[in-house]
Amino acid sequence: MDTHWLAKPVWSRSIAIGRMDRVVVRRERSAIIAIENDDADPLKVALAKESLQAHAIVNNGAFTHTETSFTLLDIALLLNAHKCAQVLIANGARETRAQNCLALRRKAVEEAINGIEERRVAIKGAVSSTKEYERQTKHLKAHRALFGRMERTLASPQRINLRASKIEASSARTVLITPEIASSVQLSQAVIVKYKVEWSNTKTFDEIAGSRVITEVDKPAFEVKDIDAGQYVFFRVSAGTIHDYGEAVKCTPAVVEMSYLGLRQ
Repeated sequence: MDTHWLAKPVWSRSIAIGRMDRVVVRRERSAIIAIENDDADPLKVALAKESLQAHAIVNNGAFTHTETSFTLLDIALLLNAHKCAQVLIANGARETRAQNCLALRRKAVEEAINGIEERRVAIKGAVSSTKEYERQTKHLKAHRALFGRMERTLASPQRINLRASKIEASSARTVLITPEIASSVQLSQAVIVKYKVEWSNTKTFDEIAGSRVITEVDKPAFEVKDIDAGQYVFFRVSAGTIHDYGEAVKCTPAVVEMSYLGLRQ
């Protein structure tokens, strides 16, 4: 029996970063620094290089030893770096399953802070050189401050409300929705990372016939497919930030006829 596959090595994240190309590491560090300062221009420069992907998991600095993975977008959102977050989203970055709700984000940050404290205690007996101890302690202190900023972001709720979003039937089972922000001021205070679309056969939404989470937020409009044809349907949309969804607002026209006849008010 061929058993060569049993010997495949299991690489840890710490080993993986040790084998990363040095150029990639430098660009990743540059991207993180840009995000910490919400400076979009150097981030754009870093992303223009093919070796750095907007959706990649970060294995650098404070994020080398975290239990939960962090992407550049996670970092930008948790540091309130709104300009950088928008750049990353425009380059294809999206929420990941590891951090797609407030509870998971809180867990990720809390685990990271606990890990820093554990390493701080561990180096006391493991490092003989005072200079090396001070160097490592300095790094851990900076990492703790970074995750402290994230804690404060998570403690300050950010929500975005929409106006009545425009809707039209683009086929017998598909609608096109164009969301509209209630106030442009909100976009300077939070970042939309997803939309939640709900539909019902009643205008009061007493019963929800279906729902969909849309993560393609970099476009002015998005499609919702596979709606049951042959019925009149009411739709409503809410915008999601890293904290929660805003108020669900009904679309206009108020009702869509899902048929080959198209849209009727």
